[in-house]
Amino acid sequence: MYEFTVLAYSREITPSQLVLMEELIEACHKLFEARLPLWDHMYLLKVISYGELQRAYKKEKLMAIVSDVGGNGGGITGAGPENKLSSVNRGAATVIDNLVPSYIGEIAHDVASDQNYVAKRVDGDMDADTLTNADWVRTTRG
Repeated sequence: MYEFTVLAYSREITPSQLVLMEELIEACHKLFEARLPLWDHMYLLKVISYGELQRAYKKEKLMAIVSDVGGNGGGITGAGPENKLSSVNRGAATVIDNLVPSYIGEIAHDVASDQNYVAKRVDGDMDADTLTNADWVRTTRG
């Protein structure tokens, strides 16, 4: 009969190093406001470095923002519009009256009201090919 055990951390680290590694994991949890147990475990097993752990948390955080704001779940790689979601793309005196969004997830700043707007399918019609100026929704991001 086989017996399986789970390693909690790498055998080559000392107890003081383990405490430091756990503190660094907690720092990632606080900084990125998320928990990724699989990535944490891989770091404790020394499969990945702390820099790789931080990149994993950053990637998950950005994908959550893209999914939340744009609804397209694009991520951080590639040349698509998801790379533009970190800042305001355009500004206008009045966004809703003057601008038509170029893509879902685009962020524009309305100078007159000092508000940011994000482009979404307000009517829910995903079969429509073009966006209209009615597809702007006020947001706190950007």
